[in-house]
Amino acid sequence: MDYDLLRAELASPAYDGLSDQAVADALNARTIPVAVDVPTSDARGLLLGTGEWGALCILAERQTSDPTEMMIRAAAITARDSMLHTTTLETSRPLYLGAVTQMLGALVMAQAISADSHAALLAMTQSSRSRAEELGLPVVTDQDVLTVRVTIERELNPPPSAAEPVFQPPAFLGPPQ
Repeated sequence: MDYDLLRAELASPAYDGLSDQAVADALNARTIPVAVDVPTSDARGLLLGTGEWGALCILAERQTSDPTEMMIRAAAITARDSMLHTTTLETSRPLYLGAVTQMLGALVMAQAISADSHAALLAMTQSSRSRAEELGLPVVTDQDVLTVRVTIERELNPPPSAAEPVFQPPAFLGPPQ
């Protein structure tokens, strides 16, 4: 555990008044959305399962001279070839995520895939992570939080120094018994 990093995070007022366990729970909760890459086998498997893979492949092969249909065909070719010839759709990269989103929208418009498949494919591009993961910390426990808080408390209110004089009874009283 990187206690210095955890200490810096605990300096945020967001954690004021929370118990050690509540702070650990907040840091470990997977609530931060993040775009992720999608294995093309997963995307292709979804379309095979819904029966839409065939429609996509037919659309990719359909000849047309209509400019709008040519753009839709281009989207179908890109989708099909990406799912056949690559291992991953790099949707964690914003530019690629935008392109995939537009491509899927065109396929819905052409009725090659359903709105449900569109939503399911886009859902594959999203995940979530915790604040601890975002900071590069392992799972934070209530004991980790307690350790940091006790350290801070000791720094703010140090115990008496060994250099401070200790009361000694006067010599005429004799040694302590």
